[in-house]
Amino acid sequence: MLLFEAFGMLFRKWINKRIKECYAMKIKTMFLMGLMLSLPIMSFAQQVYVTEVHGVVKVRRDVKEEWIPAYKNMFLKRTDTILSERDSWAKLVIDGKTYFVLPQEAMLEVSDLKEISKEKLFLLLMAQKVAGLRSG
Repeated sequence: MLLFEAFGMLFRKWINKRIKECYAMKIKTMFLMGLMLSLPIMSFAQQVYVTEVHGVVKVRRDVKEEWIPAYKNMFLKRTDTILSERDSWAKLVIDGKTYFVLPQEAMLEVSDLKEISKEKLFLLLMAQKVAGLRSG
């Protein structure tokens, strides 16, 4: 009988240890998931607005079907889309320091705007050249 009690006590300790490890893993997993879900929000903390409009440039807010005319100093949200028609263009400013010109007959989802360093741009262009050489 004493042997069964000792075995039962060891088994309960082992189970309790596994349960604590499981809770610790769940807490770590929940923390990491929360961090991963907040990264896209933090990565678009930038402000984007229109500084110049020439010709017919339109903005679609969120996922609505309606296009409204773009105007100077118009702030754009991450979910907006901007469209320029023939002989039209717009200049956008990202965080007050980076300028982006939307050429004629172009459409851009604001969420696609990303600021990259010169080094990353160089690597991207070189990768495209190498891919072009391999396929050519």
